[in-house]
Parts: sequence; structure tokens; C-alpha cells
Amino acid sequence: MLAGVTVGAFFTALQTFVQQHSVQNLQEIYSFILGGIATASWHDVALVSPYVVASALVMLLHARVLDVLALATWRPQASASTSGAPA
Repeated sequence: MLAGVTVGAFFTALQTFVQQHSVQNLQEIYSFILGGIATASWHDVALVSPYVVASALVMLLHARVLDVLALATWRPQASASTSGAPA
């Protein structure tokens, strides 16, 4: 959980850094961050597509490990000290 907060804070700082160094493009940046794709072009899609394909491939290959819902069925083995049975 703490790692997620750290990663989120890092990307927020990175986003702020990029925004401060691109003041003339600030409206386009905010539009894109808020979901607007009017300023995107096919060149942008081509630029991002290798990363999307590679990420999707990694997630598909590790789907069983990444399945968070499967954790609900996982139960640790009870030992004599935790099961309440006399030792």
C-alpha cells in the first residue's frame, strides 16, 4: 500500500515538473490529462503503441500472479500454535 502512495507521489511530482517547464503548452497538457484526445494525433498513438503492446503482453503472461481476486481463496497453513490445538 505504501509503495502505491510513493509511486503516485512520484508521478504527481513528475507531472508538475513537466507542466512547469511547458507553460506555453499548459492548456493542451491539462486537456490531455483530463481525458481530452482532441490534441492527440496518429503519431502520438504510434509513439505509445510499443509500450502498450509490451505492457499488455507482460500482464497476459503474468495474469495468474496478478489476479488479486485469487488471493481470497488462499489460506495459510495453520500450525499447532495458531490453530488452537494443544501442543
